[in-house]
Amino acid sequence: MSHEMMTIVSNSGRGIDGTYRSIGQRHICNIYRDRKEQFSLIADFMLDGLKRKYKCIYIVDENTKDGVLGALKEMGSGADDSILDKLIFLTKEDSYLKGGSFDPDRMIKLLKDTQDAALAEGYPILRLTGEMTWIFSKLPGVEKLLEYEAKLNYFFPNSKTTAICQYNENKFDAKTLMGVLNTHPIVGIYGELYENPYYIPPDVYLASLIGEVPVAMYEKARGEIVKRMEVERERCRAELSLVETNKKLTILSSLNRHDLSNQLSVIIGYSALAKERDTDPEMRKLIEAINKAGETMKVQLEFVKAYQDLGAAEPEWIDARSSISSAIENLNLGGISVRIDVPNIKVLADPMLEKVFYNLVDNSIRHGGGVKNIRISSDDSSNDLRIVYEDDGTGIKVEDKERIFERGFGKNTGLGLYLCREILALTGASIRENGEYKSGARFEIVVPSRNWTRD
Repeated sequence: MSHEMMTIVSNSGRGIDGTYRSIGQRHICNIYRDRKEQFSLIADFMLDGLKRKYKCIYIVDENTKDGVLGALKEMGSGADDSILDKLIFLTKEDSYLKGGSFDPDRMIKLLKDTQDAALAEGYPILRLTGEMTWIFSKLPGVEKLLEYEAKLNYFFPNSKTTAICQYNENKFDAKTLMGVLNTHPIVGIYGELYENPYYIPPDVYLASLIGEVPVAMYEKARGEIVKRMEVERERCRAELSLVETNKKLTILSSLNRHDLSNQLSVIIGYSALAKERDTDPEMRKLIEAINKAGETMKVQLEFVKAYQDLGAAEPEWIDARSSISSAIENLNLGGISVRIDVPNIKVLADPMLEKVFYNLVDNSIRHGGGVKNIRISSDDSSNDLRIVYEDDGTGIKVEDKERIFERGFGKNTGLGLYLCREILALTGASIRENGEYKSGARFEIVVPSRNWTRD
């Protein structure tokens, strides 16, 4: 059985954003106070479903069909008529109040029949949303609203239907809204989705509605709570043990790295001295190889330290031009000209940002194929900031453009460009290579609009 996936988000400004993960349940409520909050979830939910070629149904009541279409166009990205024409509209008389009354079991059967018909038509998923103000119609059965919401939780887990029940907070009393919270595993509040700690399994909730809660039901609930607490305790113990182990490993690694670095400095120093004193050409070549291997190992240790330090510090606002200049000052350019055309711009980044520019220039020096000139510039004409790195060397082969950022690619450790990507990713920035082979390398760093400012 395939399951539709949805994202649970909070404090992000959006509800369902097109990214998906399993939530195990597909019964969602949307509690809102105004039109914007109502459709901040519904627009994403409906439009994403239509684009994925799901069968999507909207049951109108509080809004008209034209009002819903207007809101979807206003709130949704890419909500053109060619997409919206596929959205199916029903009224409360076509669905909840069919036959002039409301019956929970009949409505759930109608929902299942609608799902089965959609699957028979070739749709993989049914998405449904309904405005719930129909309960104020005073027709027979509307008092069974919460019984219906609870029973839906028997249907949804193994279904191919996802539904959002819409509740206007200004129109429903606190008792009803509390019942809504008790009957929905996932809850939308004011345009955000949350996993719901107030959800009650249907057996327990339905029993409480009629005032009958068997002892066995309580004992089962109590046992599940105790079991979950034991699992949570085990998880906490495991986390503490892991933290302690990692702390010991970090200390041990730092000591070993420090000792190795000192020993390598001795090897490099003595091999350089031996090369000066030995007059045998063959022996000088061997000594030079030893010296080169020592230098390579020293670079590898520096990469390992940088890798271990990833994400260890909080992001901070960094002057981009100063960071680039500092990286250049710490490199032996060997005659390579570096031009920095970056104004006073600050970026919110990991403190290791300088390492990004250091590694890019170092990569050109070591593997650029005769680089003579390097230019680092920026473009802040759009919302995102782009920092562009260019050299006049050989460039990157087409088949290597994605692989160069993988750990282990290339000579030595293969960590240089991988670290660039990982350091930037810590604050949502990205890097890609888009130069042409044999025309030089061209790396483009993209910093999201929220993470940069003009000084």
